[in-house]
Amino acid sequence: FPTRRSSDLKLLLNTAHYMSEYEKLMGGRKDKIKLPKDSLGISSTKDIESLIREHRPRIIVFDQLDKFRGFYKSEREDLRLGSMYQWARDLGKKHEAVIIAASQADSSAMNQKYLQSHQLRGSKVDKQGEGDLIITIGREDDTSFLRGLHLPKNKLDGGPRSDEARRHGYYDVFIKPEIARYEGDRKSVV
Repeated sequence: FPTRRSSDLKLLLNTAHYMSEYEKLMGGRKDKIKLPKDSLGISSTKDIESLIREHRPRIIVFDQLDKFRGFYKSEREDLRLGSMYQWARDLGKKHEAVIIAASQADSSAMNQKYLQSHQLRGSKVDKQGEGDLIITIGREDDTSFLRGLHLPKNKLDGGPRSDEARRHGYYDVFIKPEIARYEGDRKSVV
């Protein structure tokens, strides 16, 4: 990892102060963003639906949606994953929430900078068919902080400020792992 900058250390050394600032920004509700942990046993569709009814979130992020239980067993993993992603899409519609689901890439994506949607782990067409936007993140080697972002699918209306020519763009960015942020020059590279 790169060495920490003084601004990163400042954040780490003044956690209480910045948590107080965060609480002010959230209107006094530091719990406005909920982060259920795996240790709470939340891994089934029933658990998720119960949480959503209780808290009524507007953005729902699934880290590794593929691992959730509550879907029929199938001889074909791609069909099981397709039904899972359809459930997530329907969940978002029903509760008027944005769904963000992270997935891993398959082994064909190793050391590739720009990944395609068919390289999502376990998918054929059903999994990626449920998404309105797919963003892939690749890298050419394990030693570089350079990442390749690609938008192989983008059905979203970008609005008046968007550039239609960049709807399915390829972008070079650098990851800053110490703060989990990507930085780049916003220019399409391919």
